[in-house]
Amino acid sequence: MSSGIRPENMSMRDLSIRKEVEAMRRLNQKSEKRPEKMEGATLLEVLVSILIFSCGMLAIVGLQASSFQNSGDVQYRAEAIHMVNAYVGKMKAMTPRANAGGAGGIEGDFHSGNEFDHFKAEVAAKLPEGDVPEVRFYTGADIGVALPPETRLVDITVTWQRPGEDDVRQYMQTSVIGNN
Repeated sequence: MSSGIRPENMSMRDLSIRKEVEAMRRLNQKSEKRPEKMEGATLLEVLVSILIFSCGMLAIVGLQASSFQNSGDVQYRAEAIHMVNAYVGKMKAMTPRANAGGAGGIEGDFHSGNEFDHFKAEVAAKLPEGDVPEVRFYTGADIGVALPPETRLVDITVTWQRPGEDDVRQYMQTSVIGNN
């Protein structure tokens, strides 16, 4: 009671304010007394949260890199599928003419002839490290299946290798070619 006002001269409101101020002082004194074991705990919590956040960010960057690599694989695979389908389409379009007496038949044109040379050049131009495609023809007798004499099975395999990688990728398609 340093202000010189005696409690009997104070109003009820002043007394309640004074009690509140004293209670606040006691609370402040209690909160200032921290146990010595708690020093640095906040810093440790911050460091752990930064570590967890950094691991999460590294995981996101890894996913982005993986996604970028896979999108390149999808692009080359789609290109290979498109080229093989176009090649098979040409075979199917030319089969009636080849079977009607073309030199070498369908196999001559598409296994080692001019059409094959175009296909080989397209694979080399559009696929990284695109190797010479394999084109194999089979008759019904070759595989033990009854097929009409003009009908052939054709296996086409296209391979490529992405720059900087050791894995060789491939796409293989089997189609029926003939007057069916």
